[in-house]
Amino acid sequence: MNVPKYLLFLTFAGFVMAVVSGVPGFAYAALIPGTTLALSYLFEPPAGFSIEREIDGDSTSIGRTLTVRVRLRARRGSGVVVARDHVSPGLEIIEGSNRRVFLKPPGKELAVEYTYKLRGTKRGRHTVSPVEVEGHSLLRNMQPSYAVFGRTEVVRVAPKIRNVPRVFVSRLFSKITAGEPGYSHIGNPSTDFKEIRDYRPGDPLRAVNWKATARTGRALVNEYEPEGRTTAMLFIDATSTMSAGGKGSTAIENAVGLAISLVRALLRINLRVGLYVIGPGKFETPRSGAAAMENFSRLLASVGVSGREESLNGAVEKVKKALMGKEPVTILITNLTPSNLYEAKEAVKMMKRISGRNKAVVVDLNPYWTISDELGSLAHYQKLRFGEELATEIVHWDVSREPEGVVLKKILGAMNGVRHGRR
Repeated sequence: MNVPKYLLFLTFAGFVMAVVSGVPGFAYAALIPGTTLALSYLFEPPAGFSIEREIDGDSTSIGRTLTVRVRLRARRGSGVVVARDHVSPGLEIIEGSNRRVFLKPPGKELAVEYTYKLRGTKRGRHTVSPVEVEGHSLLRNMQPSYAVFGRTEVVRVAPKIRNVPRVFVSRLFSKITAGEPGYSHIGNPSTDFKEIRDYRPGDPLRAVNWKATARTGRALVNEYEPEGRTTAMLFIDATSTMSAGGKGSTAIENAVGLAISLVRALLRINLRVGLYVIGPGKFETPRSGAAAMENFSRLLASVGVSGREESLNGAVEKVKKALMGKEPVTILITNLTPSNLYEAKEAVKMMKRISGRNKAVVVDLNPYWTISDELGSLAHYQKLRFGEELATEIVHWDVSREPEGVVLKKILGAMNGVRHGRR
């Protein structure tokens, strides 16, 4: 228990001056600090806390906000109440504060509510800690009370998906018949499994999945990809070169956001889409349909710069057999540097061989603008030269200088160009 020394000094000094000088006014003046000191011991620090906290969702996407509401009660004591929690760096507080201070009057219950807003700035799993509450006496001369409420809340932040109007994508890929979502009556079925779905009138008996039907009690059938449907194969570089860029805007973060928007645009017009993450070696075979988007989103949400180095051409070689005969439009998303230029050239050659009549598209990110304009400008001109050496359709993206939606449309246009042999 800490006794405020300055109050003791003022109290005793007043009485001493009154005795020494014979002026009673000094004694009266000493009553003020003395009374304050006495009252500070009459009431214990605030206690009897209860906390209720609500977060309006456990998932969001980059740039979107969540509201946190906290209801606090203190039933006993008097003094200052401090409430706070701690937020992961991937969540930014954009309105309000997660640390609040309130005054608890004597003999009256404190009941307050406060809110603050969070914005996701980095994809992944982020946390909001339990709420800590402290109760202090007004003069902090007594042992404070302390309590922790709730649990650690996990907030999942997903990449932001940019929407491209379906009519825009459909015009670019006008030769592809885009059936109704969930149907695959485009050409004869192939041997490429798509998904298990509910039986529809007209489905052949041989398509019934008897095991799944017996397990669920519903008539279910195996659906296969139709022959002749265009396939798009994405290769996303997650090696060390993708760690370049400013805080919160590295090449890998931008690549993942771009990839998930591109996948969604292509699935919306019923293309088969495959995905390979270079580095960790994660591979999703080409597929289509609504269920595919969930698989791709889950895979991409966990992608970061890998500690395992894998060559760009080695990655294409690894999935070559799975793509042979499909003649996919191939897309490589990377950060071209002198150290991986040779690999990129070899990868493009292999992508062209796999694509057959189609060719390859390379998306080259320039994340150096987020560090400085001078560095971004130097990298821009170097990357233009690298692009010429690749001898294929290339889309340059000056990150932070050009909106993601604009780049997405450029990629779709480049994909359409290689399908029709423009380059």
